[in-house]
Formats: sequence, structure tokens, C-alpha cells
Amino acid sequence: MFIEEQPAPANNPPPAPSLETGDQQVYEDGSVTLGMFAQSNAGATVAMTITFSGIPADWGVNPNGGVYYSVAGTVTYTLGAGETTFSGGPTLSPPANSDIDIPVVTITVLNTDTATGLTSTGTGSFSVTTDAVADVPNLNANDATGLEDSPVDLDISTSVNDADGSEAITTVFITGVPGGFSLSAGTDLGGGTWQLAQGDLAGLQISAPADYFGTITLGVSSTAEETNKTDTDFDLTNDTATATDTFNVTWKPVADTPEICVRQEGDDFYVKEDGSIDVPLVTTLNAVDSPDAFLTVTVTGIDPSWGFSAPIGTYDSGTGTWSVTLPAGTNLSTLLTFTPPAQSDIDLNDLIITAVATEPETGTTATATDSFNIIVDAVADVPNIDANNSFGDEGDVLNVNISGSLGADTDGSETITGYQVSGVQDGFTF
Repeated sequence: MFIEEQPAPANNPPPAPSLETGDQQVYEDGSVTLGMFAQSNAGATVAMTITFSGIPADWGVNPNGGVYYSVAGTVTYTLGAGETTFSGGPTLSPPANSDIDIPVVTITVLNTDTATGLTSTGTGSFSVTTDAVADVPNLNANDATGLEDSPVDLDISTSVNDADGSEAITTVFITGVPGGFSLSAGTDLGGGTWQLAQGDLAGLQISAPADYFGTITLGVSSTAEETNKTDTDFDLTNDTATATDTFNVTWKPVADTPEICVRQEGDDFYVKEDGSIDVPLVTTLNAVDSPDAFLTVTVTGIDPSWGFSAPIGTYDSGTGTWSVTLPAGTNLSTLLTFTPPAQSDIDLNDLIITAVATEPETGTTATATDSFNIIVDAVADVPNIDANNSFGDEGDVLNVNISGSLGADTDGSETITGYQVSGVQDGFTF
């Protein structure tokens, strides 16, 4: 009896796995978890291995349970025999501030029959598109201070946060600029808003109306825009980002020139010898000065031999100077009394009035000066005269005894110029 040995049946590879995937999208500086589905289509002895390849080395990768090989740019997931489905994938993050895409990520699904070692493969691919997203720019605006009637330097700076060259500062706006104020650069759009370029911020100044002092609050905004994209975006609503800030600008008060009034009909005042004269003096602060401004008024050139008095202030006879410092916000209105030396008609010339306004906050001063003269009119004093009676006989020539002398004024400015005898009857002669 013969028995014919039959050959062992041939082993076949497992059925090819199937997979489903699609193109992915991610925002700049964001992340995306790659979604895919794989099915082994095989029995309990078949194990699946899923490999994502083509991942750039500069992308961030969270393998989510898989094994990441950075050099190869792959993430691999290995399932046990009998695990027939897989869903998921790694989480990818593009390089910081980059909108670069991954054109192709390849998925390879390998079925391995653990009993026979035979394999089957399924493949697929997809792309990852990165949408450019503008970053909020850097913006810094510091408070600024200057002096009344002078431009104030503004301290505003802005720059892009994304320094890879894909973004630029496209507009800067300053808002809240009051009427009458102006910037040294930019375009006045009306309504207190000025538009500037980033380059306008260097050396930017703001000017206030004449005589303004105080503080204003301004707003500033800076917009960064994606201007150099590497490819096409899927979302155009995030191509700009804006930063805002506020700052104060202060003008401190500067003293303005005060006013002096010491005049009547002409430039001079007149007084009689041995008399006195009241000189009215009015000095006023400028109306645009701050309430803290104060006046200091001096009169110099007073001859110490003259009498002088005033209801306020201090007089230094050694220097011939009168001065007064008034409380803040106070004007001066007073009388200065001058008395020439006794029996003198010497004038007092070139009296100088100096009014100084001071703003204490800034220490600034402004000065006004004026001058005046006091003309003394000489007045003769009544002289002394003595006439004695004379007696004699009829026909005699009588001596008339008359003598005269100067009165109170003996400084040499007066003389006896003559005598007059009145009441002489007709026929009498001297």
C-alpha cells in the first residue's frame, strides 16, 4: 500500500490594512493633533504598526503614546496582536513665529502576522498648512514733561514681537490730542487722532498752544501686520494685531513778563523844594501765569540823603534800595513817598524799578524794568529884614538903617538881590 504525502498548504500574507486621513491646519504658534484612522482588516494574530514620517526636525512633537525619532522625523505606534483599529496621532507645533507648512506627511500602516511573519502595507499622506498669525507688537509710551511754550519730546517706541521678518509695524495712531495741540510728524486725521509711521516716533514732539501749562492724557496704538507670508493662509482675519497704551504729557509753567505802571502825564514827577511827593507804583503778574507765581519788586538809585517811605517792603538806605516780595498770585499797588533834602533843589534821576515774576515749580523768572525821575523845583525862602526908625531936625538928612539876610536856605543857592521901600511921599528922596 502506498501513501502519497501531500505538500503543506502555502501561507498567505494578512490582508492589507485600510486607513483614513485628511489635510491638517494649524495656526502659527499653535498646535494640531494629527487625526487618522487605521484598521487591520485581519485576524487575531495580526499586529499593526503605524508610522508618521516626514516631520521636520524644527517642529515640536508630542507623540501621544508613540515613539518619536527626531533624527528620522518619525512617530511610530505599535499595536498588539488582535488590536484591529487605531485612531489618533502625534501633536505637532510649527516653529515659533513661523507659518511654514509641511507639504507631505506620509503614513505607513504595517500588518504583521505574528504566526507567519508575513506582512502587508497600506500608505497615505496629507499636508499640514500653517496659518500666519500676527503677534501683538511691543509698545511702550512713557509720561513726558516739558516747559510752557516749548515742544515736549515724546518717549514712544514700538517693535514687532515676531522677529523673523514676516511682520512689520504698519500704523501707529495717537489719540486724544486736544484742539490747538500738534505733533511734529504724522497726519492729523481730525477728532484728536494723528496717524504716524513707525519711523516718525524717533524725535517726535508735541506742541501746546501759547502759554498753556498743565497735563493732557493721550492714547497710542501700534499695529503689526503679516506682510511677508511664506504661502497662502486659510484665515485672513488674524493678519494684524494691535497693542495700546496711554501716557501723560505735562507742561510746567514758565514765568511771563510782568507789567509795571509808574507814569502820570510824562516821564517825570515834580516836587517843590522842601516838599514831598507820592509816586504811585503798580506792578501786575501776567494773566497767563500760574496761581503760584509771585512778584518781587525793587526800586534802586534812591539817594540816601533823601527821605523815603512806603507802606510795605523794606528800604535799605545804605544801598538806596527798596524791595518787596509779594504772596503768590498778588499784584502790587502802593505809594512811594520821596522827600528831597532840606533847602535842596537837586533832582533825583534814573530811579530804576525792577519787577521779577517767579514760577516756583520750575524756578523760571521773567523781568520787567522801568525808570523815572523826580524833578525838584527850587523855592526861595523868605529872607530876614530889619529897618530901624530914624530921627532928626527939620532940614537934616537922616540915615535910614535897613539890613537884610537870607532866611532858612543858607546853602548858597539864594542871594539878596535888592530892597524895595514903599510908602515914600512925594518930595522925599534917598
